Amino acid sequence: AIIMIKNIIFDLGGVLIDFIPEKYLKHIGLNDEEIKLYKKMIWGGKEWYLGDKGTLSYPEIIDAICKNNPSYSDKLRYILDNKNNDYILFEAPYAYNYLLGLKNKGYKLYFLSNVNKVDLKYDKEHFKIFELIDGSVYSAEVRIC
Repeated sequence: AIIMIKNIIFDLGGVLIDFIPEKYLKHIGLNDEEIKLYKKMIWGGKEWYLGDKGTLSYPEIIDAICKNNPSYSDKLRYILDNKNNDYILFEAPYAYNYLLGLKNKGYKLYFLSNVNKVDLKYDKEHFKIFELIDGSVYSAEVRIC
């Protein structure tokens, strides 16, 4: 029996979209040690996961991170209130042409990703790859990671 692949499912972060928060943290003037510290507090904690899961809104993520890191809360709030995804999220250079090639060969393309609603909105507004998909499941929309 011949098995035909008709659908291909892609993750976004680290596959089709590069997530590089260090660029943003460097852009706002943090040194390497601070970048490591704040990156861990923000993107390494349960609060960001709960945002990806859709159980915390972006303002709630900020409040929770600040509450759980009280001695850094002012700086954390500044970083998160001013978060600029132009310095964090980047469509991988190969992504669009690679997906277009698959699409032109007749494959259906789908995205499955853990992502919060704020970053997903940014992705959809800024990256051409979203023009090519046939369907998607995003964690914040289905409220499960």
